[in-house]
Formats: sequence, structure tokens, C-alpha cells
Amino acid sequence: MEPILGGICWGKAAKQNKTVYLTEMWDDWNLTAERHKRTFDHPDLYGFVDVSQNNHNKGQKHWDNFLHVRDYLASQPRPMNTTKTYGAAGNKFGHTDQDGIERFWRHLLAGAASMRFHRPDSGLGLNNKAVACIHAARQLESLLPLWSVEPANELLSDRQDNEAYAATDGGGRTYIVYFPSGGEVRFDLSEASGILTFNGSTSIPVSLNHKDACPVAAKFRCLHPARKTGSPLSLHPIIEIEVFLRTCPRLQVRAGDGLKTSLVFYIPSGLNPTWALE
Repeated sequence: MEPILGGICWGKAAKQNKTVYLTEMWDDWNLTAERHKRTFDHPDLYGFVDVSQNNHNKGQKHWDNFLHVRDYLASQPRPMNTTKTYGAAGNKFGHTDQDGIERFWRHLLAGAASMRFHRPDSGLGLNNKAVACIHAARQLESLLPLWSVEPANELLSDRQDNEAYAATDGGGRTYIVYFPSGGEVRFDLSEASGILTFNGSTSIPVSLNHKDACPVAAKFRCLHPARKTGSPLSLHPIIEIEVFLRTCPRLQVRAGDGLKTSLVFYIPSGLNPTWALE
């Protein structure tokens, strides 16, 4: 929104003792373009930013583009919204349904303030796939406040571009791993402390009671659900987990088909250093 129009809105709001927040959505898909600085550099005019046009990018570029803006705004942080999550089979941009799903999750883990699937046929709207993503995000929200999420791909190794994405709660208590389409990565847990709990749709209790049994890393192998069940809507891929400890070579747990593509580690604070993997 242009500053002149913004001034009109602010003036009318002030007369009613209201505060309104405005922004401008630029059409440049490259978030590093100079045009976007018209909003990024003026927090006095624009109370939040909208980076929806990033949703024309795919894979690693989509993630990196968003993080560029997050870093750029760090000195004067504001909410980063993606009002239009593009991505649906047959749309005029040549996207797929999977594009829309991945963009939703990458933005969520990277710290977006809001995400919305764009209307058909540009996006998924509220079809079954979009609803499944929203339900899964709500389940994640039950484990940690999503406004605390911070991207943490530096904790991943043995990773290919767009293979997996990681985030934390910023306090070293909650860890999230998302596999867009299956894969295998190693996750650094050397800074974790407390009781380790694996959260999925089923519980697999494993206690490590030795006082020195501290995890150094976890290795995940995720098989995409569509390859196993034939259903792109399945939220239950096959997961194999190996947790590497200081006191034993490895502990392997085969989880079967009861865990979700978005994996969460929840480590409650204030508990003794006995490790449990569920």
C-alpha cells in the first residue's frame, strides 16, 4: 500500500482509537531484489511484510530466500506473512500439489508469522491435502508455540538440498525435522538435555538408564508414504531411527508405520538426565 493511502487509513483509524498495520506485496519472486526494500527498510510505514511471491520458488531456493529476509529484518524484526501459498496441479504456473505442501512447511519451520494456501487453481485452497497439513501443524502446535520456532538446518548433516529441514524452539528443548519426500539425515543432539521423547502418532518407549548415556546424534531414514501406501494423503511413512550414544555404539528402533513425516523431539526442562526415546 502506498504511503498516501496508508496515511488515509491511519487517520481514519486514529479517529476511532484504533491501530491498523499495513504492508505492500511486491511481485518480484526474488526477495533480495531492491524493490522489496521499500517495505523492509521502512518499519515506520509497514508494520509487517508479506513475502508471498517467494512461493513461486522451489526447494532449497525457497527456504534460502525466506531466511535472507529473516536475517535482513533481524535488527528491526516484524511479522513475515505468506498470504498466498501457491502450488497446485494444473495451475498456470506449472506447479504441483507437492509444491504447495512443501512451501507451507518450509515457511512454518523457517518462522513465518502466517501461511495460507492460495485459492484454487493457483493453490490448494482447503482441499484434503491442505486440511491434512493444517491438522498436522495444529498437532505440532500442541507441543510447542509456533511463534518460538527458529530454523536450525545447521544441526543436519549428510543432507542433500531439499531433503530435510530442521527447526527448534530456540531454547534447545524441542527439535523438529521435516522430510518433504523421504530421505536420510543425521541430526546433532549434542546440546540437548533432559528426557528425550519421540512424538508421533504412536509411542515407542525406550529407556536409556545409564548415567552417561547421552545422545550425540540421531540418524533418521524416512520413506515417503506415497511409495509405501500409494496414498499421497498418508501421514504415516516408515521411519527408522538410530540414536548414537556416548556409552554404546548405537540404539536402533524400527518404528513401523505409525509416525508422521514431520518429526518432533520434545525435551521437557527441569528433569533428570535419564534419556527416554518414545
